[in-house]
Amino acid sequence: MKFQALSSQNNLQQIIASSQLNPVISGALPEISNLKHTLRRVRQRNDCAPPNPQSLLNLQIPERYTLTKDGR
Repeated sequence: MKFQALSSQNNLQQIIASSQLNPVISGALPEISNLKHTLRRVRQRNDCAPPNPQSLLNLQIPERYTLTKDGR
């Protein structure tokens, strides 16, 4: 589930629902709210998006957000 959280843009509920787990394993997992919190932390650590600027004067676009997937 952590890999899916990092590699997809699906919301956390979709990631949890789409995981094909053995019923024995799913019984040992924490509550869904705790799973969502864990997946949210994984995304935040690995995709540190810049914070929202307070004004246009503070707007700085990092280099990795200036190009499209085509390299333009």
